[in-house]
Parts: sequence; C-alpha cells; structure tokens
Amino acid sequence: MKKSVFCASILAAGFAFADSTEITCDNVLGVMPISITNTQLILSVPWVQPGGGDAIAVSNFVKTAGLTAEDGTYNGDTLTWYDGSTGEYNVWSLVSDASGTNRWQAVDMVGNDNVINVNPTNAVLKQGNAVVLTRASSNETVYVIGQVGTNSTITTTVAANAISLIAPPGSLDGVFEVNHATKGIKYVEGAPVPSTYDEGKNRITEVGDLLIRENVGGLTASFVYYNGTWRPSYDISEENVVVPAGCGIWYKRKANTPMTISWSAKTVGN
Repeated sequence: MKKSVFCASILAAGFAFADSTEITCDNVLGVMPISITNTQLILSVPWVQPGGGDAIAVSNFVKTAGLTAEDGTYNGDTLTWYDGSTGEYNVWSLVSDASGTNRWQAVDMVGNDNVINVNPTNAVLKQGNAVVLTRASSNETVYVIGQVGTNSTITTTVAANAISLIAPPGSLDGVFEVNHATKGIKYVEGAPVPSTYDEGKNRITEVGDLLIRENVGGLTASFVYYNGTWRPSYDISEENVVVPAGCGIWYKRKANTPMTISWSAKTVGN
C-alpha cells in the first residue's frame, strides 16, 4: 500500500516521464531535491529508467517544471554531457511547446564538430556518470527523478588522457567523501597517477591525475592524488575531497590508459 501511495503522489506532483513506459508499484521511484546556489552545477545520475536497467534517458532525468525554457535567444536552462572517450559534447536546451509543457531539445551547433545532436529520448546517462546543468537563474531547487536501481555496484570508466564527468551513483545523506573507508571508490582497473611533491620546497613539482570540483564557495577547487589520498592541490595537508549529495565532479586523467572505478555499494541508492 505504501508503494501505491508513493507512486500516486509522484505522478500527482507532476513528475511525468517522456515515454510510455508503464510504471508499476513494484518499481521504487526516487526523487532527489538539489539546491543550486550558482548558475551551474554538476548533477549525479543516481536513478535509472523506469522499468529497469543501469541508465536513464535525458528526457526523463530532471523534473522540468519550474525550470526556465529558452525565449528564442538561448537564454533558457541547458544540460550538457561530455564524453571523455570521444571528446564530444551533448547539449540539450529546455524549450516550451504550444501547450506550455517544458521538454528537452537537442542543440544543433552548426560548425562545432565537438557538439553532436542527439535526441534526448535516445540519449542515456548511466549511473556513475554526471551531467552539467546550467540555469538561467540561481538559488533554486531542482529535482532529479527516476527509478531506484537494483545493481549493488556500479562501474565508471575514466578516459585516458582526457577529462571525464563522474559522480557517486546513489542517494547519499550529507556528502560523499572520496577517501572515506566505507563510502569511497575502488580502482578496479588502473590507478590514479600520483603527483610528485617536494617536501623540502613544500610544493607540487609534477601534477598527476586531478579531481576538479566546481562551485566550492563560488570557486573551482582541484585535488591531486598524493601518498594514497586525494588532497587539495594548493595545500597538501588539507582534508580530502568531498562532494555534496546529488552532485558530480570532473576527473582529469594523466595516463595513456583508461581507469575503471567501482563505487562502493554504500554509495548506491538501493
């Protein structure tokens, strides 16, 4: 009965999905509110497509009600996903149809070979990936929606010699700590390239892999891998990197080989 009430309340609240997938009450739906204090935020992909699997269509990922549709001058909200393995961007802009319903639409950027036009219904985001939401205004709350996945572990591939968007693939209380013993990540294929640190000069002499977290007090912070842990690049003695629930992070790989990350089951929203 509780599941039935939950399903009904979600649909009544306007969390409509773009396709005709039948949502039964055997499926546990997830809704995660994420506060935005800046106009740009990296969102995690904690949920999957209603019906199962390990991914969700872009058209079903973010609740569009309350977001800003473009006004004909590309001033609306956008979603951007970067594929580190190909170096290509996927960009979707929020538009409003004749009935006033908001929906995502692929942006066709003529002359830019790095931006590809993919229908948001066909484009899928996998758990462990992340997408950049750019808002026309800040200080808003957005809602990531979908079905809670059934996989106990999720793997994410970080492309070789490239930058990738990654995120904890689950619903977390508080923050995700990259170096936390029970809520961290395991490197199952490959390993982070450590930075070289000169103790005598108290500075990094060669930068290895980087984690880049945006909007840390309105700024961008980078973290290096050193002595088995991630630490802020500007001060090797600081605490490890943390990621707020529902958010993601950039991974800049400095190696000729890709790396596969396995996320702990405690980070997965099951």
